[in-house]
Amino acid sequence: MRLRAHHIYCLTFSKHNFSKRGENFVRAIDRVKQFIRQESNEPLEAICGPDEVCQICPLYKDNGCHSPQGAEEGARKLDSIILKGLGVSVGTILTVSEWRKLIEQKAPLDFCSRCRERHLCDFGDGDTV
Repeated sequence: MRLRAHHIYCLTFSKHNFSKRGENFVRAIDRVKQFIRQESNEPLEAICGPDEVCQICPLYKDNGCHSPQGAEEGARKLDSIILKGLGVSVGTILTVSEWRKLIEQKAPLDFCSRCRERHLCDFGDGDTV
């Protein structure tokens, strides 16, 4: 699987249900959450750009994110911040278990304390991984 860096990292902790984006999107998010939260030797590649989750999202148009929270430019910036915080680069392929271990070692990242979505995250409650 190939996912945006912020999907790999943030969906690990997300409590958001995304119901306003439609049933297909919720199913896709739930599938990805289940995938990244498991212990698995399945390969997972970090990308900086639209992935399969984006393509199902109703905010995805013209090959990019059109979210009012930052659109494609903001999403790419977040991908870059997360990759840097985790000490990896675009195109890094690790197993799901290796991603989980890396995230557990590094989380929370510096930007987490300033994140607009913190209230929808395990870190918003002061919880840890």
